[in-house]
Amino acid sequence: MADATEQKPDGTPKKAKQGRSPGYPSINIQEAIAKAKALYAAEGKYPAPMPSAFTAWGFSMKSSGGRGVRASLKYFGLITVDGDNETGKVKLTDDALRIILDEREDQTEKNAIIRKLALLPSIHQALMAAYPNGLASDASVEHLLIFEQGYNKSAAAEVISEFKATAAYAGFYKPAIGADKSDPDTGN
Repeated sequence: MADATEQKPDGTPKKAKQGRSPGYPSINIQEAIAKAKALYAAEGKYPAPMPSAFTAWGFSMKSSGGRGVRASLKYFGLITVDGDNETGKVKLTDDALRIILDEREDQTEKNAIIRKLALLPSIHQALMAAYPNGLASDASVEHLLIFEQGYNKSAAAEVISEFKATAAYAGFYKPAIGADKSDPDTGN
């Protein structure tokens, strides 16, 4: 990859190398949870054959979209995969089941699990470390992704979009779940 300080002979900066980017979730955590719920509705908590999982997610076995969903659910720790292709099996994790089956009024535990899983992808950890109080401009985040994390330009744009949706759903930049929610007028 070209260093950010390298220049062409005419003095203009060299562009970042366009190649294969590191892995990242292709869907956000909210969409991933919806796909986990679809798998649960179709197969329950038991290991499902790969073709059945793809069908539950709305894809054929040869679909790249289905492979992207499977990878995203793995990145977020919602499934485990034993084997691959038609002979493999997909199973929802305990955390996925806790999210799917928690119908209690108090969603504190469920929300904490969602936040934990939303931070499992290494790129999410890197972005939270770089921007703990909120994301910078898209251009700044894209620069970090391209020059410090090794993503190409189109993948960087996808990562930014996915991360923003995941951060909003998981509440990364909101007060911690369970924080003091007292009414300032009454003190209650």
